[in-house]
Amino acid sequence: MNSQLLKRGLAGAAVTALAAFGMLGAITGWLSSPPGLGSGTLLTNWTVGACHDLRQPDETAAAFISDTKDPVDCRSPHTTETFQVVKLTGKLAEEKERPSSILLQREGEKICSADKFDKHLGVTKRDAVRGLGIIRFFPSAEEWQNGDRRVRCDVIAGRDKNNNLPVFDGPLQNIYTEGDASAWRVCRNGTSEVFCNEPHTLELVYPWLLFGPDQIKKGRAFMTKVAMELCTPEISRYIGEPIDKRKDLRVVVEVPGESTQSAGSRVGHCWVGPAKDGAMLDKSLRNAAKNRSRS
Repeated sequence: MNSQLLKRGLAGAAVTALAAFGMLGAITGWLSSPPGLGSGTLLTNWTVGACHDLRQPDETAAAFISDTKDPVDCRSPHTTETFQVVKLTGKLAEEKERPSSILLQREGEKICSADKFDKHLGVTKRDAVRGLGIIRFFPSAEEWQNGDRRVRCDVIAGRDKNNNLPVFDGPLQNIYTEGDASAWRVCRNGTSEVFCNEPHTLELVYPWLLFGPDQIKKGRAFMTKVAMELCTPEISRYIGEPIDKRKDLRVVVEVPGESTQSAGSRVGHCWVGPAKDGAMLDKSLRNAAKNRSRS
């Protein structure tokens, strides 16, 4: 019965679809060349896995929905990475002239797949994603007139506190399973949520737990016991070894009714962190056993 409590932290919930992403940045006027346009043939690159360097605020604004710049090597700095290309269908796709950006963005909200987003990044059911979202690009007006109805779905990072678009310095493909995704995981320093490449005391491990009303009525002690039973094996799989072998680590569970939970929430969470009070980490514990054996 307890296994029914386990719920996947869906990318659709953890990831914000950033269609209007660039609107967070001020549109400061036209660039020296129209946004999203580069030298050459001015054709959209539709290759899954291709990387793109779009650092001007206009280039990722909702009003400018096309990108015909040449892609860049994914080992070089870039701001978006294509994980899916889909064909736009339906009434809007039948229009001879390209529809407005508002209509396309509205239609595009249901196009890009959260599952394909996860698959590209290597996200598993235990990985909590923070700071990464989806931006969509549509054919240029000329491409639309020529019959192109594709939509490009790219991974993009949320702007930082200074309204700058983060730059990736390497490929994002399978970064959650084969690389170090500390910069894009959910951690906590005290009660503040932070990225896991920042000093932190706890790291979030999915799946989250959904308690029924009857279980909540049994009280915090009961829910904590159930949560510990469910979280411990999940965290062991997350770090790559039984947690009881790591005396330097501890499991922390969060259940409905705690001060860190919103009122009325039925959700519980699994956290892992240093066993010593006051100790902090600045890197993810994902696959910690494997990483330790390499060092």
